[in-house]
Amino acid sequence: MSPKVIESSSFSDFINQVCSVTPKTHPPGRATADAREFWILQRAISNIIEETSSRKWRLIHQDKPDFLLEIDEALVGIEVTEAVPQSLAQFMSFENEQIYAPMKFWREQSGAKRDRIRQMAAESLKEAGIGSDESERLLSELICKRIADKTKKLEDGAIKKYTKNHLVIYDRGSPAGTKLDRVVSLILKNPKLVSTFDQVVLVSDGSCVNLRYQN
Repeated sequence: MSPKVIESSSFSDFINQVCSVTPKTHPPGRATADAREFWILQRAISNIIEETSSRKWRLIHQDKPDFLLEIDEALVGIEVTEAVPQSLAQFMSFENEQIYAPMKFWREQSGAKRDRIRQMAAESLKEAGIGSDESERLLSELICKRIADKTKKLEDGAIKKYTKNHLVIYDRGSPAGTKLDRVVSLILKNPKLVSTFDQVVLVSDGSCVNLRYQN
């Protein structure tokens, strides 16, 4: 059975239970989707909650938001999402190039053709005036859009509000060599970035960053 509810009176035991969830603990029909949501949460949970003297720790895996965390009487909603939509993530960049291309097409090309494609891509980018930080700008724009979309759903009631509400965003598809610190800097400089989430956490390549923005 899928571990829809995890609970403990001990903080450390609670965290261990959350981090022990794997695809094998889910039924076949939901293994990939459920486990992926837990996988993202596992990498952000230490940035969302801190150990306290609370005696009730309870996590419910649900929908809109994806998780409901109960800490004694406090209710915390946690929505997880991916910075790059799955459909777009299938069209990833060539390594160290800031363009997107169908992976199937790329894999079918010989080494010589790949080199020629890289050269053509670099020339096209130069002619278009695209800077060296284009991948960071693209990712920051995608993340800002994700934040805006989820914030609207929170305000419209599509995502239920609780005592506190957190958003976790996972970067699963940015080009190799993308600089996370540059991405975060661009996000925080966006004058239109306003959210009613109490906390927005960005998970990327083993890093976990709390985004501080204008409330």
